[in-house]
Amino acid sequence: MKTFPRGLHVDDNKLDTKDKPIKDVAGVVSIPDTGCQIPVKAANLDSLCQFSAKDILHLVESAGIVGMGGAGFPTFKKLVLPEGIAVNTVIINGCECEPYITADYRLMLEKPERIVFGAKLLAKASGASKIIFGIEDNKREAVKAVKAAIREHPAEGPIDIIDVVVLPTKYPQGGEKQLIQSITGKEVPSGGLPRDVGAVVFNAATASAAADAALDGVPLTKRVITVTGSGVKEPQNLLVKIGTTVAEAVNYCGGMTADAAKVILGGPMMGVAVSDLNTPVEKTTSCILVLNEREAKLFEESNCIRCGRCIKACPTGLMPNFLAEGAKAKNWKKADKEHVLDCIECGCCAYVCPSRIPLVQYFKKAKLIVTALRKKQADNAKRN
Repeated sequence: MKTFPRGLHVDDNKLDTKDKPIKDVAGVVSIPDTGCQIPVKAANLDSLCQFSAKDILHLVESAGIVGMGGAGFPTFKKLVLPEGIAVNTVIINGCECEPYITADYRLMLEKPERIVFGAKLLAKASGASKIIFGIEDNKREAVKAVKAAIREHPAEGPIDIIDVVVLPTKYPQGGEKQLIQSITGKEVPSGGLPRDVGAVVFNAATASAAADAALDGVPLTKRVITVTGSGVKEPQNLLVKIGTTVAEAVNYCGGMTADAAKVILGGPMMGVAVSDLNTPVEKTTSCILVLNEREAKLFEESNCIRCGRCIKACPTGLMPNFLAEGAKAKNWKKADKEHVLDCIECGCCAYVCPSRIPLVQYFKKAKLIVTALRKKQADNAKRN
């Protein structure tokens, strides 16, 4: 195994919800008849043989399942491979490397059998013969639970191997490309996709949703989220309906503290701040994080001191200092030349920057503009 060389060892003491079982507050979900019936053929966790690859593809598409780790890419699209392309390994991402978030950890602890069955479904649909669970070493109880589920429901049908790899707790270990490199030793090429190295990655919650669709015939209408932070009175893991507002979820947890100052959807590294508490929980929402006034303090940006910390921290091996120079000067060609599109927006560079430069903000803007310029160039080339 070859772990990715850079990244951060972030604070692991922010897990107020690690020992909090999932509390179901979703209630009964009534789905109107849309004329699209999800086929339910399995009655137990050892019924993989009853599903053809075509059945699983239809099931996943009908259930509206997406990548629940944050990207939100339709799972159906991920499973349908271009002609001539094949994958041999499905990787189930059990790494919750951002501080505070424990939703997937609790899911692996409480529903490991469903996650294993869902992984089998996804592997069969993709044509892979191997399933590997990647779980960080600060989640030992989840490792035990998943291994026990695999022993009880071993590999079957076209799947030859189901294994668990315990990885060092390191941010961003849960990044798709970083996870593949840590588990397989293969590096996804610049601009490439996991299938280019024979792998496809799914989040543990996505695998669980696939199992729910197969076993219960239910679409993806609810998910587990962590509601936590110093600004929440009673941090918990909740199973909520998609569309539940931030205010409703926080109220389930006793409400906010008097010094609550900032609400983030997601973790502190890659999450997005929201100003409206009526913002809904989406399929990709893993956490609602509420920070207090001290933690939400804004810092003034100063000049780069050329310390190189951002370079050492970047997990994709970029040069954030040069990228920032191009982005700040609106030199989009320079930003493109420095591979800004390979930035995964993990925030490692900004986290270690002593000058408090909001590097990720610059890179996000640069990525949008570089993508638009590339598209314009391609369109011009077609016309000519």
